[in-house]
Amino acid sequence: MDSSKALNETAQELDQVAPPRGVAASGQGHRNSRRPGSAKTNEQSIDYGSLGIPEAAVPSFEEAREMFASLGRKRTDEVFACGEMLAKVRGKSPSQEVFERWSKQACRLTRRGAGNYIAVHNNLRAHRKVLVDCSVPAAAMYALAGAEVETVASVVADLKAGKRPTVREIRALVSGDTQSAQPDPADIAGADGLRALARAKAQNGVPILVERLKGVLGDIQA
Repeated sequence: MDSSKALNETAQELDQVAPPRGVAASGQGHRNSRRPGSAKTNEQSIDYGSLGIPEAAVPSFEEAREMFASLGRKRTDEVFACGEMLAKVRGKSPSQEVFERWSKQACRLTRRGAGNYIAVHNNLRAHRKVLVDCSVPAAAMYALAGAEVETVASVVADLKAGKRPTVREIRALVSGDTQSAQPDPADIAGADGLRALARAKAQNGVPILVERLKGVLGDIQA
């Protein structure tokens, strides 16, 4: 009896000293959940002071950084939105060099990459609705953003007419290589494609036939 009583008293004392299981687990879970978050915040922080960016402008830069962090492969409208945001923060940067350093750190963008977004916003925003409605890919818009006004108007007119110029065709138009800008007949659908194939075959085949006939005629005359 004495031994049993002593064991019961010891067990009661242990229960009073040890914290409840739920509280212990909860506390440990709370500590674990905070550590990764703090580490992540430190990894993503930008030292705006060392970049020379005014404190009043930091919210705009952070908004742009968070936009890029939240987006993966960007749709047409998102490319325009990113370009608009980058143009805004570039205007608030002390210099182009500071903007490039920030965009590399915060958005992982090269100088050319950031420039492409801004060019789309600056040079194509007048046609934003058409380009978005047609879901023009980013690569095509980057190429088009460097084109002359007449070339942009021509491509936009094609889009409105239901045509879909490829990235290669747009790049060729921008560079002035009209030969490369011509679509491959095999890429044209429907009756138009068949007619284009027939024309290409005739254009390529007639000169060959003429040369062969000349050869035959030469053999006969000899």
